[in-house]
Amino acid sequence: MRWLDTVRFKDLHPAMVLALWRIEDIYEAHGTELWMTSGNDGKHMEGSKHYSGRAVDLRTKTLKGVAAKRTIRDAAALALGPMFKVLLERSMKKEWEILHRLADGATPEFRRAFLKAVMASKADIPIGKMTAALNGGDFEVAFRLAVDAWEKNAGPWRNDTSRQLRDVLEKAGQAAEQFLPRSITASFDVTNPEAVRWAGERSTTLLDQVTVDTKRAIRRIIARSFREGIPVQQIARDLREVVGLTERQAESIVRYRSQILGLAARKTAGGDLQDAIKKQAGRQRIPARRGLTAQRIETLVDRYRQRLLRERAETIARTETMEASNQGQLQLWKQAVNSGLITESQTKRKFIVTPDDRLCDICAPMRGQIRGLNEPFVSPKNGAQRTVPPIHPRCRCAVGLVIQRQQRAQDVQFTQSQLNKAFGRKKFSILDSFDAAERADREADFS
Repeated sequence: MRWLDTVRFKDLHPAMVLALWRIEDIYEAHGTELWMTSGNDGKHMEGSKHYSGRAVDLRTKTLKGVAAKRTIRDAAALALGPMFKVLLERSMKKEWEILHRLADGATPEFRRAFLKAVMASKADIPIGKMTAALNGGDFEVAFRLAVDAWEKNAGPWRNDTSRQLRDVLEKAGQAAEQFLPRSITASFDVTNPEAVRWAGERSTTLLDQVTVDTKRAIRRIIARSFREGIPVQQIARDLREVVGLTERQAESIVRYRSQILGLAARKTAGGDLQDAIKKQAGRQRIPARRGLTAQRIETLVDRYRQRLLRERAETIARTETMEASNQGQLQLWKQAVNSGLITESQTKRKFIVTPDDRLCDICAPMRGQIRGLNEPFVSPKNGAQRTVPPIHPRCRCAVGLVIQRQQRAQDVQFTQSQLNKAFGRKKFSILDSFDAAERADREADFS
């Protein structure tokens, strides 16, 4: 057994020392090391048995999944007998906090995979052939050269996306175990074919959408560039650089270049030019002394284009990881229903918004909306229907499980009947830890 440097053993009851030896054997039998995180030190609720040396906190984060933690808890309770109370505390974190943490952790890899596919596609576009096609007026050939390069690299990206979505889904399903009622011992089944099916279908849908967006962006660049009189060589480079972007982003790039060229041609005053460019690009302010040479203009356009691509990658990554996180929760609940652990007719879902200053006017009206397990949430704002968030790109909302009162009353009654057996007897407490979540209504916990 090991312990944190802050742990105090002074005045620890002898019975607690014996109990720790027994629990250490249980931890070792499950292949993990016992860590004590608190004795009669630290801050605890008023009247806590910690202060009399009759409670300790033990680390459980080394145990994978709530099911493993519950197994340790039950084994400890059996080994120590009725004179000890062994409880597994729940996390104080909310559902949306857990999902955000999972999405935050998965976003960088998701973003890199998309950018890698885009960069590989750009490298595969033959600029010489595309320029020749544009010179000859064969716009469809130029279009196919760009699209074929994307589709060639989109397959590996789809496979990476499917794997990443499944990883996030599984982690979310396992994390959601801690929010189930105490009497429900469901654990997320990572071998469930539903997870594989969903990840495959979702990655295919995403690929199809990005492909459609890329095709529309390429056609928009071709149409606008010729109308604006942009040289063929520049159009070919623009077609290569627009891969992965949306039609709207492609349009904004063309407008940005046109605005700079128009302002420069009219010899607009430096201050006006600065303001126009800053308003359009949202970023760079051009030092007047540097002028607007052709090379400088293309440098500014390229920077703007790269920023849009990074935003596109971030939007895809954040949206898809939150989708997978919410799906992980939903699949855990469905597995619990299929196993007979909860009844679908008594199971509801509650829409949870992220309560901060970034809450948008689309999600705010959906706060607290209650729906059945397979019933979609409906946005009062635009009528959009979704089984789980996200409701819109970069949506940060989550869903919580609601068990109807009848079933929850049975859970409470069962737990209370166990505690009633100990009334009138002096009991010791061993705490088994997840950050004290419900200490206020418990005599002691196992942390």
